[in-house]
Amino acid sequence: MKKIGIVKSYWKSEGERDLPKILSHFAENARFSSPSMQLEGKDKIELFYQGMVTGFKMIEVTPTHW
Repeated sequence: MKKIGIVKSYWKSEGERDLPKILSHFAENARFSSPSMQLEGKDKIELFYQGMVTGFKMIEVTPTHW
């Protein structure tokens, strides 16, 4: 899959709040960085996304550049 396909797949799975699909984009030893946190390991990333998909009724993402 080309890089743009991976990006689109990730954002689609996040918009659908599909935790298994979201996590399929991360390796076991992945690192996740944002301005407010640093996560290391898929298990910690999963905890973050679990909170996101259960804490929000809807997630809408509108990419402005592909």
